[in-house]
Order: sequence, then C-alpha cells, then structure tokens
Amino acid sequence: MSDQFCAMYDIPAYQSWLLRQDMEPAYKFHRQFLQHLQYGRPARRFVLKAPAHLLSLNTLFETYPDALVVQTHREPLEVLPSAASLTTVLRSIFSDSVDPAAIGHEMMKYWEDALEKFFEARMGLRSHAFFDVDYSDLIRDPIALVRRIYSRLGSELSSAAELRMRTFLESNSPARHGRHSYSLADFGMNPVNLSERFSAYRARFNLPDINCEHVSLSK
Repeated sequence: MSDQFCAMYDIPAYQSWLLRQDMEPAYKFHRQFLQHLQYGRPARRFVLKAPAHLLSLNTLFETYPDALVVQTHREPLEVLPSAASLTTVLRSIFSDSVDPAAIGHEMMKYWEDALEKFFEARMGLRSHAFFDVDYSDLIRDPIALVRRIYSRLGSELSSAAELRMRTFLESNSPARHGRHSYSLADFGMNPVNLSERFSAYRARFNLPDINCEHVSLSK
C-alpha cells in the first residue's frame, strides 16, 4: 500500500481504497524493516521523511510511541501547484494523456481532505509529540532550526555535524540546477478560491496572509 502509485498514475479508485485501509500491517512491516537495518548496531534515532504519515497519525504513534513529528508549514498557494507540477511530470512518464488542470483539482481536494483528517487525529495526541516549523525559518537559517530540533530531542548539535551540514548547503544551493517555474493557472487553480479553502490551516499555524494578485512561483 503506497500513495506513490497515485503520484505516478491516474487511479482514483485505488486512492479512495487506500484511504479506507487499516495501515497497522504496513506500519508493523515498517517497524520490522527498521529493526532489520539497525540489527547488531547501537540503538539510534531514525530520521524519516514521508508526508503520507499525516493520514495515519494514530497508527504512527501506536507503532512508535516516542516519535517526534517535525512538520514544516508553508503557504498552500506555493505548495499545491508545486505538488501538481511534480505529479504532472511523474504521470507524463507513464502516460501520453495527462491533464494538468485535473491534477490541480485533485491535489487541492486531496490535501484539503488530508489536512482535515490530520487535524482531527492531532487533537487527540499529546502536543509535545509535534514540532511545528515555519518554512520561512527553514530557508532563512536552516542550521539554527536544526539546532532547535536537536534541543527538542534532548540532544546537542555537534560542531562536526554542523560542519557537514554547512558544507552540504554550500555545495547544493537551490539554484544549482536552475529554476523550475510554474503558475497556479497552469493547473487550473484560482488563487482566491484556494486561499479561502485553506484559510483555517493558515490561521492555525500563523502563516501570513498572502496577496493573491501577486503570486510568483518558482522552485
């Protein structure tokens, strides 16, 4: 079971089926796989990136009770067309018939429903299991943000680890491979409508209001 199939193929029936599944078996296998990777080595904390966890928070914490979810919050008018652009590229590899506007509508509906499910689950979980990050803070000073995350975990960022991070950042600037530009209109998205649909999310995490008439997107 994976949402990766939905990213590569236009299979709404599978996506609908996936959202109704009990994810406990998948998380049980997930845990066993990590145990396999760690076998015979000193215990350490795994750092995993997977937005799909938003849809299975209760199962995630049943499987990993001491997990810390570091969630980055970014303006939806920037995130959704980015997701639509990536999905369009992926599906173009496997199909000659790809409708960007349909994908835009799909992304908007999917993440609107996903956030609603996420909020409902998060309300029943301990608040200190989450570490909310403003995306602008990540871009402005990533090392300072990482240091805060280490502190939240009861650890200290070593000078050696910080040096490796700074070296990576210096050699992997965002403009290294050029800029990927796209617009809301490319995916049939209306900025005013989009802003209204995600206003509760923006308010909950104190994201600044955005001027819908001046939205510039590039990545």
